[in-house]
Amino acid sequence: MMALSCNQGGFLAWMLLLLSLTHVQTQCPTPDLPPHSSLREGEVLADNYPAGTNLELQCLPGYEFIIKRNYWITCLDSGKWSILPMSLCEGQRCPIPKIENGHAKFAIDIKLGMKVTLACNHGFRMIGNSTISCVMKSGKLDWDKDLPVCERIPCVRPPLIANGRYDPNLSDVYDTGAVVIYRCDTDYSLIGQSTITCVVPENSVVGEWNWPSPECKKVKCHRPRIPNGRVISVFQDVYTYQNKIVIECNPGYVLVGSSIIKCDADSQWKPPGPWCDKRK
Repeated sequence: MMALSCNQGGFLAWMLLLLSLTHVQTQCPTPDLPPHSSLREGEVLADNYPAGTNLELQCLPGYEFIIKRNYWITCLDSGKWSILPMSLCEGQRCPIPKIENGHAKFAIDIKLGMKVTLACNHGFRMIGNSTISCVMKSGKLDWDKDLPVCERIPCVRPPLIANGRYDPNLSDVYDTGAVVIYRCDTDYSLIGQSTITCVVPENSVVGEWNWPSPECKKVKCHRPRIPNGRVISVFQDVYTYQNKIVIECNPGYVLVGSSIIKCDADSQWKPPGPWCDKRK
């Protein structure tokens, strides 16, 4: 066995001591964890860690690993932590909210913390909140507010008319698409549209009738006297609203104006005239 001199033995002891001290003194500071992550099992971060320490990471509640696998960081002999991706965890996804007669706008990939805007289909209006957020509730993802309700947009009750009527529906409530038909009493003529419909203008939450309510009037036009001419069709003494007659001139005369005239709402023939001029 080779014997060491005093000087050689002292040098070796010094080197061993230096190596030992170097190993003991190598530590890593508190690591900066990627956003939305923490130590496994809720372990609290220490001020420093000796070289060789391995720390397992997890995502915070409501988040999940972007790439599904286990993640560790290691305190290296250099006193630095091993490198991790800058983005490790992303928000978990809320289910797309579903509301009857409505929909979510641009709701494809809704993650924790994101907001969604809801809208009603045409002809419906919203009761409740139109904007909701994906949040954690009782340890699971949920919406921060109750989902709204989309109700049909109503029109005001159809107006009553003199000398006429309409048949109300059973509830006497008139929502979008409701149709009302007016009728006049005997000997009265309906002036205007007999059928009106509850409609909703674009981007409106108020319904309106697509036509004004009609009128019921007594309309009478007497058979016109046409000098040198005559009525050749629908020959009667009195005519009512929208009745038409055809005028013809006697031989040797020419018609000036329209040959077909109509009984109008003011009890006058329209267009006015015609008359018969002697042929030149």
